[in-house]
Amino acid sequence: MSSAGQGGGEQAREVPGQPPLTVTAPLLLRTHELSWEALEHLVVALAVQADHALESRPFGRGGQAQDGVDVVAFFTSQPPAVYQAKRYEKFTAADLRKAVAAYADGSRPFDAHRLVIVTTADVRDTKVDLELTQLREQHQDLVVDLWGRQQLSDMLFVLPDLVRRFFGEDTMRVFCRPMLDREMQADIRDVSKGQALEDYLAHFGSYLSEGLHGLVGLTLEEQNGAEGVLSTELAAWLRPGRHVQVVGSSGTGKSHTLAHTALGLAQVGWLPILLRAGVYEGRLEDSLDESVAPFTSQSADRLVGAARLEGLPVVLLVDAINECPSRFQDRLMLQLSSWCRRAEATLVSTSHEFVNVPAVIGGAQLRTVDPTSQQRAALLRCYGVGPQQEEVVEEECKAFETAFELSMAAQLTRRLPIGAGRAALLDAYLGEQLQRASQPTALRQVLHRWAMLMDERLAGWLPLAEAQRSAAQVLVALGGAVGVVDEALRSPVVQVRHRRVEFRHEKLLSFRT
Repeated sequence: MSSAGQGGGEQAREVPGQPPLTVTAPLLLRTHELSWEALEHLVVALAVQADHALESRPFGRGGQAQDGVDVVAFFTSQPPAVYQAKRYEKFTAADLRKAVAAYADGSRPFDAHRLVIVTTADVRDTKVDLELTQLREQHQDLVVDLWGRQQLSDMLFVLPDLVRRFFGEDTMRVFCRPMLDREMQADIRDVSKGQALEDYLAHFGSYLSEGLHGLVGLTLEEQNGAEGVLSTELAAWLRPGRHVQVVGSSGTGKSHTLAHTALGLAQVGWLPILLRAGVYEGRLEDSLDESVAPFTSQSADRLVGAARLEGLPVVLLVDAINECPSRFQDRLMLQLSSWCRRAEATLVSTSHEFVNVPAVIGGAQLRTVDPTSQQRAALLRCYGVGPQQEEVVEEECKAFETAFELSMAAQLTRRLPIGAGRAALLDAYLGEQLQRASQPTALRQVLHRWAMLMDERLAGWLPLAEAQRSAAQVLVALGGAVGVVDEALRSPVVQVRHRRVEFRHEKLLSFRT
């Protein structure tokens, strides 16, 4: 392991002659400086600490036939996993194909259901990604994962002891957020003894409850064919360690269900942390701290430490993984896996489609389905349709299928054009929400500009300062009053959180068209 202690992180380059605006920790470790022996030992350690194996060890010794296995890991409740360690400077699609064939087309020792190819090289390459997709389709009886330099760095970020062991003390100090030391443990005990947990739960519940409409029980269908669960029962159905993904198209009530689930869990003694995946920018701890900041002066880690001392289960609810920038999604899933393992937290996430997750956070898969006739009627009643109007309104709403569409239609009783479709419904809803504005046309143009900027950035939000600046530019061009900027920020279709402006529902991004 002679080179193991020499690897460090790569520092961001500064523009000559200009002071840096921020001091950024290195994002990648110098994995290519590891010796092959060090890499193999690192894989053994990661199998236990990142994949949560009960036991892992190198397979065989030099000169023996290994049939595509360098490391094998054993688990308590799932088949073994096998790992290959590849100390490469460059890793190609052909290298990936050859590595998978070495195991999949051989004798398959240990009858593993999962093969992880680990390389010190950077694997960010479109050809490698396409080859990986093709290999997964070709070997559907085998889960094939690929860990390159970025994936290893993301996993190791929350494992400072391993970074110290394989890359040295100095690298650990600049690359990692150190594990809780004795001083922080003492702080956690103080937090636990005081009112911080109670205050967090009270402020969190108060904030989330404000303006939150009642929840109608809609069916969540289990992907494996098992009996599903109603959205109103999800909090009671959850158990510590029962990770779950909830997926469905836009407007099917996923975020609404997640908010009610978070409230329900808080009321029965869980510590919930609600994170919107769209604000994740590469460091999970930063995003978690931002998520809890409105409700406490403590960091997320200290709250979790206090909850564990008090015996409270921890649940991390991650909303709209589909809104996380695509370049960050793999990193997010790896960091979620490491954080949940370290915090002993249960993960509940929503997205448009199921996402590939590390085995540590694999679990139930639930999908939303169209409301039944009884559920449609309950939705209309929940949003204000009286018993005498039900039959007429239901007839008007035949074109609408999702919970969000039905909730809007219920609020526009007898104000929708005959035969209105989704576009007319949304336009009528927006008109209703903006009717009290001093300059509705100018306000629409401001919202349109914000939606266009979000669309250009493939993001679901804008920094508050940029939103204000772009709105002012629109109003100058239109000759509108500057007060419309504040009206736009206070309008019912957007919200301002953590100095970010976002639309209250992704369907409202239709302002861009």
